[in-house]
Amino acid sequence: GRTLNIEEVEGEVEGEVQASASEGVVVSEEMQVGGEKEDNEEREAGYERDREEQEEEQEEEEEEEDWMQVHIEAGELMQRVLKRYPHHPGALHFCIHSFDFPELAPRAAVAAQLYADAAALVPHALHM
Repeated sequence: GRTLNIEEVEGEVEGEVQASASEGVVVSEEMQVGGEKEDNEEREAGYERDREEQEEEQEEEEEEEDWMQVHIEAGELMQRVLKRYPHHPGALHFCIHSFDFPELAPRAAVAAQLYADAAALVPHALHM
């Protein structure tokens, strides 16, 4: 096969040469030593770090989705309690906290208005 050296592949992305085995192209050892080998090792380490970061992000997203689902279920439970006891300060309070995510906040709007009346003199109620 034909041997390529560094000068022949100048201009290729980071000195890499992609050639099919069927063309009989052989990459010389010149390209495998020194900076090239270190660059490849660094690149592979970078790929591994990126993959690990992506896995961690995916796990965090799944945990957040699980956590949000728990809050939704808790909020829905409090809403059922509130149908029976619409001015119960504890149920109102927990309903508000259960939906304490920006995308869920509208579900707590009625509870927040009722809580303002039911616990108007309670300092914690004022901040909610």
